[in-house]
Amino acid sequence: YQRRVHGADGVASGCKIKIYLKDTEMSFASTATVEKIIKKYSNFVGFPVFLNDQRINTIPALWRKDIKAVSDTEHEDFFKFLSNGWEAPQYRLHYKVDAPIHINALFYIGSSHNEKFGIARLESSVSLYCKKVLIKSKATDVLPEWMRFIHGVVDSEDLPLNISRENTQDSAQIRRLNGVCSKRILKWLDDEAKKDPEKFDRFFREFGTFLKEGVCSDPINKADIGKLLRFESSKKEAGELISLDEYVERMPEGQDRIYFLHTPSREAAVASPYFEQFQKKGVEVLFLHQTIDEYVMSHLEQYKKHKLYSVENVDVGLDAIKQSEEAKEAEADKMDDLLEKSLGHDECDELSTWLKQTLGEKLSTAKPTTRLTSSPAAIVSGHEQASMIRMMKQMSMMQGKPMDGFMMGAKHTLEYNPQHVIIKKLLTLVRRGDNLSITHARRVAEQIFDNALVAAGLIDDARLMLPRIQLLMEQALNDVPSATDLPATEKSAAAEPQAQEEVKADAADGEKKE
Repeated sequence: YQRRVHGADGVASGCKIKIYLKDTEMSFASTATVEKIIKKYSNFVGFPVFLNDQRINTIPALWRKDIKAVSDTEHEDFFKFLSNGWEAPQYRLHYKVDAPIHINALFYIGSSHNEKFGIARLESSVSLYCKKVLIKSKATDVLPEWMRFIHGVVDSEDLPLNISRENTQDSAQIRRLNGVCSKRILKWLDDEAKKDPEKFDRFFREFGTFLKEGVCSDPINKADIGKLLRFESSKKEAGELISLDEYVERMPEGQDRIYFLHTPSREAAVASPYFEQFQKKGVEVLFLHQTIDEYVMSHLEQYKKHKLYSVENVDVGLDAIKQSEEAKEAEADKMDDLLEKSLGHDECDELSTWLKQTLGEKLSTAKPTTRLTSSPAAIVSGHEQASMIRMMKQMSMMQGKPMDGFMMGAKHTLEYNPQHVIIKKLLTLVRRGDNLSITHARRVAEQIFDNALVAAGLIDDARLMLPRIQLLMEQALNDVPSATDLPATEKSAAAEPQAQEEVKADAADGEKKE
């Protein structure tokens, strides 16, 4: 293009610019195109812009105004403008800072988001400005990707720009901007959580997945994100959430770990064999139900110097935790009963050897334990191994591939409850030694092992157990005659109560009609 500068007529001050377009670029002469360009790049400049005698830039740059001078209505209208929605924001942050970088920022969080429906992944909703002139409308570098649920504007006068104004020249300055804004947002959310815990719980139920993603993808800020996480707890009612800070505050003397259990539901957690010893000792356990939760715990690792520890691990370290006197007495009574009703040392050795021989390559070892109360057995190969298998299984399912052979062939440690009636009767079958008893014992042992795998979330396909379960049910009902084999007198006696119930029902229906 060519530029010519000369004196202009009819201009009191400033300058007049004439643009000559090629025939192929005449779209830039249309009112709609010019208005679109002005609104995109200069909607918030400090002087009025007119097009055909109509002012185009009518929305004020709220982030440049005094914080106390902006009304709730202005915030609501501006949020609707940014989000293209109709709802008011549930949280807003308006702040200014001069060091280490000059920033005028305005952030909003809505009441819901569309990513949860699986329609599409949210895009960055933060715009980057320099002196109220738009630099980038979807500035992906201003905030970490996991903060994509936040709408807002960041205006910094310290950004050096290239001639196209589409990108900044100094990536280090952008990283500094990202760090300052991220830290400020996390502090803001933490303050809001302390100010109104119930409101924050509602926010977390809607946006908590983004925070969990942040723990896994943002190592710089993961400790601060950890303050905002919320989970269900064994000490609270179903549906109630607690923070990691609340858990730490309630930890008894001697406890140095934060215990958690990952299951599909609270009901599964309460019924889990891994939870039994914690329930018995009154030790609080966090209940995790989302798939991403295991990744969160493995990335977070610890919180305020307390290691995050799965109750599935072999050594959970409960012996060092100080118990109340009532809990001590209750546990002592249970241990007395255990000693009276349990298999002895020699009996446990005998059963352990037989289980290892019977289950073969599936098992690394079998041994008795006192950690179980109502379950006959549990897999305790260590949370790291179990967690890795579950993750590999999920990845294989997503990719439509079979599980890796190494993972499928992983060996496990089976701990069994020597006082459980199933375990004691299993040893009785083993000692009988006849073919029928041994066959029955083998089926019971395989079912015990598979049940433990189900409880650990490690079973590959539970449908494979169905034929064995049906055989065990048939054996359990061996002494019960089939209804078709009953003598006529027994059939009529069995049918008589049903006939009496039908007569009563008919009489009741007759009374209602009258």
